[in-house]
This record gives sequence, structure tokens and C-alpha cells, in this order.
Amino acid sequence: MPKAFILVGAPAVGKKAMISRVSEMIGSLAVVQSYTDRPALPGEIEGRDYFFCSREEFSDLVSREEFLEWVTLPDGRYGTVKSLYYEHLECGNIPITTMHPEQYVRIMRDLTEDFVSIFVTPDSADALVSRQLAAGYTPDSVPVQYGWETQYLSHFHHVIVNSSPSLAAERLFGIICKYIDESHYVMNLSVDQDDLVQLEYIVEEGELVCNL
Repeated sequence: MPKAFILVGAPAVGKKAMISRVSEMIGSLAVVQSYTDRPALPGEIEGRDYFFCSREEFSDLVSREEFLEWVTLPDGRYGTVKSLYYEHLECGNIPITTMHPEQYVRIMRDLTEDFVSIFVTPDSADALVSRQLAAGYTPDSVPVQYGWETQYLSHFHHVIVNSSPSLAAERLFGIICKYIDESHYVMNLSVDQDDLVQLEYIVEEGELVCNL
């Protein structure tokens, strides 16, 4: 059984919504939220979306080497605290966290086989921009542009194209279930009736391939 799952993707691509839904099906899945020194966006809640802190507090965590990784983006700094992983592991839980592509690129070569990496991408650039604007970003503050990170596809264990929230959550559920014991399940995901086709995306030589 892996020790942790990492969802990687641009802001507002749907990572947290996917985790929220799947964590209801897998009782031992423990969400490890990142710290950030940027202001909260409308609708974001402390502890649910991020742990919000001041620039001074973030710098203090950096100086004490508390982060598994951290990165500076145009809208602020983001980082994942190592101790949160260990707390969940000691309780017998399965940690899952989200990262921006820049964060993952910085640490991907140092990750052990105990980590399962999952890349989440939108079905189009327009879809990503729409989600980011709806989340509270402005056109000038979009942190990550669509497309550039696909050069790193070969470094991920799995890829999910989020064209439908329900299908993306089901895909994530299916991936995690490949690695954990059935005793961790709570219930099965139900797919919306409008979603009649589930697409399986795999990586072949760095390119996304769709299998019907």
C-alpha cells in the first residue's frame, strides 16, 4: 500500500473537489492541506482549502525546514508541511494532497515509490480559464497556464482529464482503489446519468492517449 497520493494540476482544475468527493467513499483517506501566504479567495475556508498564514509565518516555516516542498507563484507562496503527513501515517490513514505543477517538478525526482502521482488536466484551455475566473482569479493573476506542464506527463503514474466532475471523481476513486485494501471503502461512487461514456487516459511516450 502506498503511503501517499499526490494530485498535481493547475489552480481551479478541480483537484480539491475530486478529493472531497472521493474522501467520502474512502474513510481512511486523509487530506493534507497546503499552507499559503496569499489572501483567501471568495468562498475559501481556512483548513478546508488551505492553511492561510502571513508572509512572516511562511518564511519562518521555510527557515525551519518544515516543508516537504514549497514554491513561489505570482499570487503567493505554497507549501506542504511534512509533519501533517507523519501525523496521518501514525494514525493509520492514507494521506492525499494537491500540488501545483511547479511544486511537483521540484521534488518529483526525490519521491520514493511510496508516493503515487496523479496529474489532473482540463479538457481545454478555455475550460481552465473559466474555472480560474470563477474561483476568483483575475485574467492578470492566473497562476499557471494550460499546456506547458504536459512535457512532464511521463513522470506521473496516472493522468485524469477533468471534462466532467463526476467522471473525474470516479476515475480518481478507481485509481486509489487499485492500491488500497477493500476494508478502506465506505461506498461506491455513482455517476451522473448524463455521463454515459467514461474515458480512460493513459500516458504513452509523454502523450495522452484516450481509450474508449
